[in-house]
Amino acid sequence: MPLRKKILFTAVLVTVSGLLTFFAAELILRVAPIPGIGYHTTYYDELTGGHLYPNTTKWYRSARGDLVKRKVNSRGFLDVDHDVDKAPRTARIGFFGDSYTEAGQVAIENTFFRLIEDGLNEALAAGSAAPAGRNGPVDRFETLAFGISGRSALQSWLECTRWMEPLDLDIVVYVFCENDVSDQIRALNPAQGIPFAYLDGESFAIDNSFRERYRRKTTWWHR
Repeated sequence: MPLRKKILFTAVLVTVSGLLTFFAAELILRVAPIPGIGYHTTYYDELTGGHLYPNTTKWYRSARGDLVKRKVNSRGFLDVDHDVDKAPRTARIGFFGDSYTEAGQVAIENTFFRLIEDGLNEALAAGSAAPAGRNGPVDRFETLAFGISGRSALQSWLECTRWMEPLDLDIVVYVFCENDVSDQIRALNPAQGIPFAYLDGESFAIDNSFRERYRRKTTWWHR
């Protein structure tokens, strides 16, 4: 066989073999996901470093073998979609944090933020005194979750600055966990694609140098 045909044949063989291997692995992992591992895609974000890719599905296979599939909303979080404008006489509670807030290991109806919403609304329906919200009396609560696995307190705060006013949140809750302290320290946190805070006089400033390192992720071909 001429050299040119050999090169072409080898290239075609490698390409076809690679595609078949890829599709076989995809099929196997869909039929029998590995216990304890989550399957999802991430979307680069210049403010916080990233979130889940909007309008996709995250899979998680627990160590017990239970498969949990959760829909990612249009804003990139494991929560249902919420209208920008909240309903009249409604108080909104926004929960921010890491994987404890994301709660991707359980069905949406079993997440703590959904149970809190159901419990508060049941209490109001049972005759509990209606509290006063930012816009007057309240007869309904709506909880919104903004949790992402691995999030630091700084990332949660930045996410809060993005959504607090546009979604008219009445209450903001930061879900603090014991590992959140080390997430703020660059020497203890190996993540490279996120912002870090540092002391600047009596306040703090934000190191956003990751944006330059990962500028390619904003390009159309990377998307």
